[in-house]
Amino acid sequence: MTESVKNVFQNRVLDLIRNFSILKEYEGIASFKLDEDPFDMIYVVRDGKLHATVDTHQTQGDMRVYEVTETKHLETLLYFLDEDVPDSERHERFFNNLLDDYTLYLLEEHAAGDEEFKADLFGEISMIHTNAISIQEPHQAAVESLRSLDIFMNSNKVSNEDFETLISELNAQFTEYNNFTRGITND
Repeated sequence: MTESVKNVFQNRVLDLIRNFSILKEYEGIASFKLDEDPFDMIYVVRDGKLHATVDTHQTQGDMRVYEVTETKHLETLLYFLDEDVPDSERHERFFNNLLDDYTLYLLEEHAAGDEEFKADLFGEISMIHTNAISIQEPHQAAVESLRSLDIFMNSNKVSNEDFETLISELNAQFTEYNNFTRGITND
């Protein structure tokens, strides 16, 4: 009985909400990481908002963080906590959002130096991070995809060539995940 009760409380979303609830009143900026987080995210609490980014261990460029919730709008994370959906559907939602035509268009515009849609791009990436957080046991392809996206976004200067490389990496990870779900191995 103890094991089943323990598993109910071992949930990244629940841990995240708990930490955010404690730190949201902190004046200033607070950051934390979750133990055994497969995405290796850094969470930043600032002005009553929770931001996230993958710890890419880069020393160059800015570390952009993406808002995943705020004090007044915890419902998305609470929905993911309560949502009775298997991880396979959560992965599908993650990859659909990541490889959505509009998201790819925004990333391409970012690579071209167009700042017109920057707010839209950050909104899309925030949703991608939120979707990633909802996956309890992410496949390595999802982890690597989010990491590649954050490395791309945190680079000081990106080019169309960098964008093409990113798309190639994301498509390869998506193919790897699809092969995994269909039982196809690369052996």
